[in-house]
Amino acid sequence: MYYFAAFIVGAIIVLFILQKYTKLEFVAHAKLLWKAWSVWLSGIGAVLGVYLASAPDALVHVWLMLPPDLKAVLPVNVAQYISYAMIALGVVSQFIRQPKLEQQRKEMEQKP
Repeated sequence: MYYFAAFIVGAIIVLFILQKYTKLEFVAHAKLLWKAWSVWLSGIGAVLGVYLASAPDALVHVWLMLPPDLKAVLPVNVAQYISYAMIALGVVSQFIRQPKLEQQRKEMEQKP
């Protein structure tokens, strides 16, 4: 989990360095992106996937605590499927317009 966080921080630092010394530009509404559904869903899916990969024993303990009738219905790797579904929903939600964010984005792009 720490390696993943270090990778993300490193990628952000590299992007800022590239922005300073190359022609790379961030979108004008970058501050609004944290409010977008796609960012949240993809982020939750990625964090869940990384957590499952880094701490598989936690998932085993949760699975053992489930009642037997629920275990019969759910597949063993249901948490992994949830992680995949969150990332897929993040991609799909990029095609859904969020009216409040759209209005704020237009206002930010019009400012010089």
